[in-house]
Amino acid sequence: MNNIPSTIASLELAQIGWVVADIQAAVNFLTNALGI
Repeated sequence: MNNIPSTIASLELAQIGWVVADIQAAVNFLTNALGI
């Protein structure tokens, strides 16, 4: 049962990674779309 906290922490890090990736993708899309 000791692995539960580390598993939750890793899931939170994974979610943060996905959010950052989504933000970068959105910025790249807007940059290309608006020609900035």
